[in-house]
Amino acid sequence: MIARIFKQYRPLFLIVLGLIILIFSTYSQYGKTWDEEDTIAMGDHALSYYASFGKDTSYFSFYPQPAFYLTRGPVIEIVRALITSAAHNPSTNFYHLIIALFSVTGVIFIYLIALDITKKTSLAITGTALLLTLPRFYGDMFTNSKDIAPLYIMLICIYLSFKFFAGKRNLWFLILLGVLFGIKASLRVVQIYAYPFFALFAFIQELWIEKKKISTVLFHQIILGVFYLLALHLFQPYLLTHPIFGIKNMLLDSKKFPEVLPVLLNGKLYSSEALPWFYLPFYMVVTTPLIMLGLFALGNVLILLKKNSLPYLYLLILFWFPLFVVIVTHPTLYDAWRHFLFLYAPMSVIAIVGLWQTILLIPKKLHVYFWGVIAIGIALPLISMIKLHPYEYTYFNELVGGTRGTYNKYELDYWGESFKEATEWINIHQKQFASKDGNTYIKPCVHMLAQPYLAPHVIIDDALATVYYCINRPNLPNPGYNNLVHMIQRNGVPLNFIQTKYK
Repeated sequence: MIARIFKQYRPLFLIVLGLIILIFSTYSQYGKTWDEEDTIAMGDHALSYYASFGKDTSYFSFYPQPAFYLTRGPVIEIVRALITSAAHNPSTNFYHLIIALFSVTGVIFIYLIALDITKKTSLAITGTALLLTLPRFYGDMFTNSKDIAPLYIMLICIYLSFKFFAGKRNLWFLILLGVLFGIKASLRVVQIYAYPFFALFAFIQELWIEKKKISTVLFHQIILGVFYLLALHLFQPYLLTHPIFGIKNMLLDSKKFPEVLPVLLNGKLYSSEALPWFYLPFYMVVTTPLIMLGLFALGNVLILLKKNSLPYLYLLILFWFPLFVVIVTHPTLYDAWRHFLFLYAPMSVIAIVGLWQTILLIPKKLHVYFWGVIAIGIALPLISMIKLHPYEYTYFNELVGGTRGTYNKYELDYWGESFKEATEWINIHQKQFASKDGNTYIKPCVHMLAQPYLAPHVIIDDALATVYYCINRPNLPNPGYNNLVHMIQRNGVPLNFIQTKYK
């Protein structure tokens, strides 16, 4: 049986094996990011909350504002906390390794979805390549569990949703699907919309299209709904203490998130509370590879023209509904569009549908040219990712001149990953900046992002520092150090500036 499964899914096994090798080869090259300490601490406090059966309530006082724990749940961080505790390895590098390995789940399920939809191994491989060459997915895979986890959980839900529409509806399957929808909504409250729409489409599918008995349809709806709500409450500690009005409070707080920052957009500074309506769709367009955008556009058109396409219409709802809500409600946003990276899940599947349906429509003699376009389209962002490594998430596409054309126009290293490379450069050249006592005193503008990488005799001391370095972000101070000695850069674009006081 194992041999048969391996033969059937051999390309998937090879992709996953190659990806795991790549992860183990590169995970230590990614720097600590802005929110990691809080994210890790969130998981630790949440684990203590559950382990003490709610007696340890430090989870609710960890963040200064309730919105920080109302809008996202800790289930992925709890699993990570269990693993790091069992391994006795709380290091930054181990954290990056664990959450990158979690993200392999998304790669597995995009392959399975593509294979189920198209029945073609070649299209499943191509669909997987499209996901892996999304720089904002791959770049955040190592450092950003809170925004990447909702993406791969959504892919699992899409896969199981398609199984439901295809007729798989035994009791255990319904329970699993309801639980996963609940976990997905707990991770990011904005994803709470996905289950009600699924329930509506499932109701239409069974009652009006398949003509099932109303008793059967209601039984399925009840099982799905009960386990969805149970999982949502179980994996969101706030709902355990506020079971009646908690969901309403979570939804309201998602709009008034308290983080107020200056946001750079097209060379202009805006407040994160007062962004133009096009902020989210614009960032999505200019940071997504053109091949994905093109196939996604084709997928939208061909789905709308497709008959008996209820599951595919559900995909369109998964993508377009939250985008519409953001445009209408103007919530607080910052850091490009990382809070909505989960939209890459339906976008990728819609793009696969576009690829599949286009191949079915065009004459066979044009297939070789079409595949040539696909190969070039995948190769271009892959080449950019190699050049940008390990800052893949700073990628911009050709519509704005690539990453090279975005300096001082858009947000680049907003996570601060380049502090690792900058600190390691100072470690190597520390004698150049050493004081009489033999120590090199430095002042990174964000201490915690440099701390894990300090060499002996390289000391953070704001008062004695002769070296200052910082990313190019408008809300961070510049203390007046005036001699630029080195820049961390990719594709000719500076990400971190190392300066001294004296020429």
